Amino acid sequence: MTSRSPRSSARPQLSEKATAHIRGLIMSGELRPGTLVRPETIGEDLGISTTPAREALQALRVEGFLELVPRQGFVVAPLTGQDIRDLFHGPGPHRR
Repeated sequence: MTSRSPRSSARPQLSEKATAHIRGLIMSGELRPGTLVRPETIGEDLGISTTPAREALQALRVEGFLELVPRQGFVVAPLTGQDIRDLFHGPGPHRR
């Protein structure tokens, strides 16, 4: 039986912390659509390496918060009308 090293179990926690941090910046409007988000900057802000920061950016790309632009990196995705409605009403069908 193999045991997980403390380092391998800590990395997912760091990327989750970074994901929550970046998501909060986007949701609050501190990071505006079109803003370049670099793993080095996120790593410095949170005191983590670029690997968990990059994992966080990739997770937010999958969620639709970020877009990957070739030769530039990750940028904050533009908000759609549905995104704005979801912020105020929550996800799901809206009936009157």
